[in-house]
Amino acid sequence: MQQAKVSGFSVSAIAIRQHIGTLMLTVAVIVMGIYFMTTIQVDLLPAITYPRIGVRLEAPGISPEVAVDEITRPLEEALSATENVVQVFSRTREGQVSLDLFFEPGGDIDQALNDATAAFNRGRGQLPETIEEPRLFKVDPSQLPIYELALTSTSLQGKDLRVFADEELSRELSVIPGVAAVDVSGAAEEEVRVLVDLKRLQALNIGLTDVLNELTERNQDTSGGRILGQNSEPLTRTVGRFKDAKEIENLSIEVSSPTSTTPPHRVYLRDFAEVIDGTEDQRVSVYLNRQPAVKLSVQKQPDANTITVVEGVKQRIKQLQQSGLIPADMVLTATTDESRFIRNSLNDVIFNAISGALLAAAAVLLFLGSLRQTFIISLAIPLCSLAAIAMMKFFGLSLNVFSLAGLTLGIGQAIDTSVVILENISEKAGKTPNQREGGRGRGGEGEKQRMIENAIAEVNQVLKSIKLPEGVSIVPSSAQETNQQLQDALKTLGALAVFLIFVVMAVQYNSLLDPLVIMFTVPLALAGGIFGLYITKTAIGATVIVGVVLLVGIVVNAGILMVESANQIREEENCTREIAILKAAPQRLRPIMMTTVTTILGLFPLALGIGEGSEFLQPLGIVVFFGMAIATLMTLFIIPCLYILLHEFQPGKWAKPVLMRLRYLRKNLKRWN
Repeated sequence: MQQAKVSGFSVSAIAIRQHIGTLMLTVAVIVMGIYFMTTIQVDLLPAITYPRIGVRLEAPGISPEVAVDEITRPLEEALSATENVVQVFSRTREGQVSLDLFFEPGGDIDQALNDATAAFNRGRGQLPETIEEPRLFKVDPSQLPIYELALTSTSLQGKDLRVFADEELSRELSVIPGVAAVDVSGAAEEEVRVLVDLKRLQALNIGLTDVLNELTERNQDTSGGRILGQNSEPLTRTVGRFKDAKEIENLSIEVSSPTSTTPPHRVYLRDFAEVIDGTEDQRVSVYLNRQPAVKLSVQKQPDANTITVVEGVKQRIKQLQQSGLIPADMVLTATTDESRFIRNSLNDVIFNAISGALLAAAAVLLFLGSLRQTFIISLAIPLCSLAAIAMMKFFGLSLNVFSLAGLTLGIGQAIDTSVVILENISEKAGKTPNQREGGRGRGGEGEKQRMIENAIAEVNQVLKSIKLPEGVSIVPSSAQETNQQLQDALKTLGALAVFLIFVVMAVQYNSLLDPLVIMFTVPLALAGGIFGLYITKTAIGATVIVGVVLLVGIVVNAGILMVESANQIREEENCTREIAILKAAPQRLRPIMMTTVTTILGLFPLALGIGEGSEFLQPLGIVVFFGMAIATLMTLFIIPCLYILLHEFQPGKWAKPVLMRLRYLRKNLKRWN
């Protein structure tokens, strides 16, 4: 049998020769993909390490002015000693102090958290003893609440509803696997207030600090050790915590006598203070359909599956309702459910995969008329998806908004590639001794390093040679359609940006000519940006659009500097516009060049694509770099000319010499005739 010669390295040839191994690898990918699909982490946002640590302190009853001096500044001094910290940002409110520590990107944020905790512990002695235990944590937007509930009830209102949410429901939900915390907000918490009469306190010769110390020391349980017995050693403790306001009123305080001969005596707290059993001042109010409610916010652990955690919370709530722990008249309304959005996104991916399979099958049937190719396409699409999910699990990635979007785009690319490859294989299959050799030879060509333009031209030639049935036509691929949409968006966004900038400058200058002169820098910048894209062979994409909009806003600065300086000179010296712009151009040359050079030098590494992950932003850097460089050079020559021409433009003055020259030419023509 004649063997087809394949030049170079060919993956297709190896796969066809080792067809059993290829089949087993395919089955392994399918099995691993299905397994990892059930175990992969599902989240709303990707697990990005943010170089930021938050510190939160509750300081009840302390005013912001006092908190700044006694809490915020000592903490800033202590935490600023944390290694690699670049900025400490603080916010002080009544009863609360918040600090954010910013670090250099790419550092070990876990070690930074340990260092910040150690720095806080070193400065803990400078803080008031009345502050509550602080909370230090890594700032991560993906740790936002994944499930929120609003509680309303007819039997439990206000304080009672808050107590039920705090002491019953939140504790039951906190033990669910994957739940990190359950926060309760709304309604007012229980609070016992002690209103001290300072005059009576002074008359009894008692200090306010003595009262605070007595309340703190008495309100605690103390371990009593063990009682040694013959068969057991029971633990003992002294119960001293206050149970209600009555016990606080009966608190006795020893008062020393003014003279040494008089023995000390004891007074009760009720003698100089009023104890009120009530609620704290409500700072946060929660309403559901205009009815007071209490909100529960469920946060998940970093490595937990969002859908699994939310399903666990829902199942636990059903169990509590069936057991009677949750009253029958209590209504639990889900106000936030991130699993629903993620689940819908997953459904969209599945729908896109099925739609892509159907479209691919239709394309194969229409173009090649082969059921075998339809079956191959149907296998290729889920295989690519499952392989991607398996690789995501292997590298520790999660299914989130961004990865799902990438997976959807990957499916589209897999469809386009599969159709093109199979169409080419089918075309060449009849020119070789058998279909296996045809596939091997054609697949080997795909591995050669050819220019993408040649490949596209070859595909277009093949498509043109196909005789399509009546009513069937070839439409551009999704990639080409997306590119066209991006180009249309570029025109729209660019025009809108130019219009808004013109409006702002027209309002500022109270003139239409000066903004018009300045706006001539925009086409110069666009020409420079397009030139940069052309010489670097960079395609127009989303980052290019962002770069163009950014360029439109930046490039007008040089024109603004020159026109503004000319207007000021003209107003101060009362000279003509020509003299003013001739003086303004040399004066503004240095600041224009400084701002431009610093901008383009700052973008130069970005335009070169230096650094990890810079490929995404490289088109933006190219557009702004070339646009700024070329537009600035042209601005130095064109803006002064346009400034004079547009302001001195007079139709009659310009038309008179033109008409005289036309008359002169007419007379000469008559003489020659």
